Amino acid sequence: MSSPIRTCGGCGSKRPKGEMIRVGAEPAWRVTRGAVKLPGRGAYVCPGAVCIEKAHGRGSLERTLRRSVPGEVYAELAVLAKESK
Repeated sequence: MSSPIRTCGGCGSKRPKGEMIRVGAEPAWRVTRGAVKLPGRGAYVCPGAVCIEKAHGRGSLERTLRRSVPGEVYAELAVLAKESK
């Protein structure tokens, strides 16, 4: 069985869900790696620092999640990007 495909909010590439970082806004802000199933609206980004910076600069996570993303979430994304190197 194949993994669902998700689109990166930074570079726009399509990758399997398990390779992406998910930012979930409901019921509380959560940043998870891999194919974790969580309730609520979510946005996906590649685990690289370049994609995270592009997503932040373009505001694509905010558009997808339909709300402003706190700075702590971007800080957590940056930590995950460093770990993935």
